Amino acid sequence: LGRVANDGAGTRLPTLQYGLHLAGITAISVSILAGRFGGREYFEFYPPLVLLVVAAWALFLVTFFRLVRRHSGKWPVYLWMWTTGVIFYLVTTLGNYLWMFPWFMENVVRDMTAQWWSLGGIVGAWNMLVYGIAMYVMSRSKGSEGIPFTRLVYLMFLLGFLNMLFNWGHHIYILPAPAWMRNVAYLVSMTELIILGQIIWGWRKTVRRAVDFYPDPVFRFLSASDLWIFLNLALAIAISIPQLNLFTHGTHFTVAHAMGATIGINTNILLAACFYVLGGSAMQAGGHARGVNAGFWLIQLSLAVFWVSLMGAGFEKGALSELGSTANYKQIMQRCMPWFYAIFISGGFLTLGLFLVGVPLLRSSGRMATDPDHGRPG
Repeated sequence: LGRVANDGAGTRLPTLQYGLHLAGITAISVSILAGRFGGREYFEFYPPLVLLVVAAWALFLVTFFRLVRRHSGKWPVYLWMWTTGVIFYLVTTLGNYLWMFPWFMENVVRDMTAQWWSLGGIVGAWNMLVYGIAMYVMSRSKGSEGIPFTRLVYLMFLLGFLNMLFNWGHHIYILPAPAWMRNVAYLVSMTELIILGQIIWGWRKTVRRAVDFYPDPVFRFLSASDLWIFLNLALAIAISIPQLNLFTHGTHFTVAHAMGATIGINTNILLAACFYVLGGSAMQAGGHARGVNAGFWLIQLSLAVFWVSLMGAGFEKGALSELGSTANYKQIMQRCMPWFYAIFISGGFLTLGLFLVGVPLLRSSGRMATDPDHGRPG
């Protein structure tokens, strides 16, 4: 955004936003390491520190709308995705602190419903931002500006938006919440089958195109993200079935869906975007092809082991918890330890793969800082 905005205020706001976000991340990390907690799941840190992140995101929202208002004519789908993502990420982050109000805190059903609405909405909003980036990169890479304006793409956006609003409901099947809420959540989750079918069909075409541009990391990482989208949707649909949800909820099956496959999707899309902006082909020609290739495969294989290990731990815990076992919680966790070791080891190899890919990106970004024409336009 700072490169696009040429006026002084346009460059100052992103700089201030970055500083606030960095300060928030640093303060939160120090708080956790010091043992100062007080929040809720995924937000366990000292609650007032979130104000730094909220302030940074509010500045980002202002900067974003200052730029997009300059766009004339019909909006491409990625602008709609970014807009909804920016707004809902801020709203749902604030919603995660509704537990601080007595009206929510004093009613466990209301409290947990609001908490899972917030957490599910945050993930949905973040996905909107990342998938919007994917749409932008794919439309530019394929050389066709008409892609983000097709009816099918807008339909997928509307379904994704609907899921962002409601698909968190599969987390509250076990609560005595209103029946209509659970039924709507279930029906909306099932609409992902439409997206799943489109992903399968689009995946075939993406693979054929990726073969033609195989040396280009942009196409390789986008193709990999398609596979992880397929796996994530398949798992999300499975755990949205109430009978299966009773078995899997509260186990690492949920983590495999919420984190495992999502890491695969978002990491690949963001890496593809970095290679697009910084010039993926130029980096390959610059002698980094072998490192990027090794990093690509190490990332995908490590993510696969990570994902399968999470499901293995979830199956172990679900079986011991629901099938009449007399094992206590400590014994169940001990039985899961081999899976935890696999998760830890695969995470280490994933870090190594990201390092192999990230070093060329950092070097290329350094060259772009001194030569703005080094990367791709856009």
